[in-house]
Amino acid sequence: MAHIIYPDAGLNRLILHGLEPTVQYRLFVNDVTPDRDSVAGDFTQAAWSGYAPINIDVADWTAVTPTIHKGKVTHDDINFANSSGSDENAYGYYVVTLAGLLLAAMRFDGAPLIVPAGDILAVRPVHGDRSGFTS
Repeated sequence: MAHIIYPDAGLNRLILHGLEPTVQYRLFVNDVTPDRDSVAGDFTQAAWSGYAPINIDVADWTAVTPTIHKGKVTHDDINFANSSGSDENAYGYYVVTLAGLLLAAMRFDGAPLIVPAGDILAVRPVHGDRSGFTS
């Protein structure tokens, strides 16, 4: 059986064009571990003062030259603010389409992370050619 071959440049273009025109990053505050059966409704979105989900348009991503034939696209850090006046917890983030379809989710190492009052939590978006979920 023949296998499809992706040249490195083609792989990055495929990843970049596989993204929705706009995706939304959201923090979740419930103690859940994402898996292959996760849906957007499994996550409780943060709601403290100063918090807002962050939209990223496909044109804002940067393709990174493939390494060992693994491609990815990256974005500058995005910052989730906490102006609530008290420390808040976040267990991770999830990525949805504007229609609410779950595309990806990540639980923070050492969750929950504390987002101090008057501070931000920075996240670096990266999408690649393979899932972080284990079999």
